[in-house]
Amino acid sequence: MTMGLVSIIILVGFFISLFPAMAFAIERDLPQDGDRVYGSNMVALTSGLWVLGLGIAGLYYRKRSQVHKRLMFLATIVILWPAWGRWRHYFPDTIDDNWFMLYLPFSFIIWAWIWEKRVYGKIHPILLIIGILIIAEGFLSSLYIGSEYCTALIKKLYSLHI
Repeated sequence: MTMGLVSIIILVGFFISLFPAMAFAIERDLPQDGDRVYGSNMVALTSGLWVLGLGIAGLYYRKRSQVHKRLMFLATIVILWPAWGRWRHYFPDTIDDNWFMLYLPFSFIIWAWIWEKRVYGKIHPILLIIGILIIAEGFLSSLYIGSEYCTALIKKLYSLHI
């Protein structure tokens, strides 16, 4: 339980630190990238919300190991995409960014579904439902990055920070 509470404190700190980090990234990249920088910060915000939500749900379900371990697995996948996204810099203009930002990290969820189906004969509802929602949000976010709505929302959050 102590480890879970410490983890929640770290997650809340992580989520709170997203706002100054986003403001720094906007100030640093705005002259070079223009309004495009707001979209990438929207993805960081939604990922932060996912990780925080999954972490809190994991703490709530800590005594139900079958649910807890799947929630923590999904939180790990959500936090992995930025790490995978860094690989795109090694392959500039050769591979679509979506391969590193969406397909590779979220493929772990699909592999987990396959593994569970083979080992247990069924896919646990938490892994299936939350996994579908995470994948859907990832693909939708790839579509709305740079949209007027996304840019306006992040500009509003950024103006609150200043």
